[in-house]
Amino acid sequence: MEIIEAGLGNGHGAAERAWIAEYKRRGAKLTNITKGGDGGWDGVKQSPEHVAKKAAANRGKKRSPEARARISERQRGKVISPEHRAKLAAAGRGRTITKAAREKLAAANRGKKLSDETRARISAANKNRAPEVYERMAATKRGSKHSPETRSKMSAAHSGKRFSEATREKMSAAQRGKKHSEATREKLALIASQRTSTKRTPASKSRPRNEEARRARLLKTLRPYELARPKQLALTSTGEDG
Repeated sequence: MEIIEAGLGNGHGAAERAWIAEYKRRGAKLTNITKGGDGGWDGVKQSPEHVAKKAAANRGKKRSPEARARISERQRGKVISPEHRAKLAAAGRGRTITKAAREKLAAANRGKKLSDETRARISAANKNRAPEVYERMAATKRGSKHSPETRSKMSAAHSGKRFSEATREKMSAAQRGKKHSEATREKLALIASQRTSTKRTPASKSRPRNEEARRARLLKTLRPYELARPKQLALTSTGEDG
C-alpha cells in the first residue's frame, strides 16, 4: 500500500475526490462506487431494497459510548449550508410520525434528564435566534386550533400539577425585567377588555340588561304602599326629572 497524500484538518474529503477523479482519468480500475469524500453515497441513489436491508441489519444494534463519542466529535463544528437546510426541510415536510413510532420515542426518552451543560447550550441557542426564525415559527402556528380531543388531553395532563417554590422562583426571575412591546401591550389590553365586558358577577347575571326591563323589575320589588306612585319612584331611581 502506498500513501499518496497525508495531512490534517477537514480537507480529506476534497482530497479523496480529487485523487479518485485523477486515477480514473488515468484509466485505473478503481473499486470506488462513489465520487469519494467522507465515506457517504455522494451521487449514488440507493434502491428501496438496499435501504431496507441496511435498516434491517442495523435494527436493534446499540453503539458503544466510545463510538457515540467519535460520531459526536466528527459532527461537532459542522455548519449546514442554507441549500442543505432547504433540502432537509423539503424532505421532512408532510411526513407524519405513526402512533407506534411516537410511543417508542416517548419510551426511549422517558426518565432522561438533561445535564446542566446541555441545558445551558439549549438555552443559549434559543436566546440567539434571529427575529426571522421567531416569525417563521409564529407563522406556522398562526391560525391553528387544537381539536376538542387535544384540548381535553392537554387539560388532563396538566390538571393537578403544581409548580414547586424553586420552579416558581425561577419562572419569576426569568420574567423579571422583561418589557412587552407596544403591539403586545395593545393585544393584552384588548384581551383584558373583552374579558371584563363578557364576565358577569352572580348578582349581575340575574339583572336585566334592558333599561325598561330593569324599571319593571324595580317596580315589582317595591313595597305595596309604594306601588301607588310607581312612575315617580321609577323616575327618581334613575335620576330623571318628574
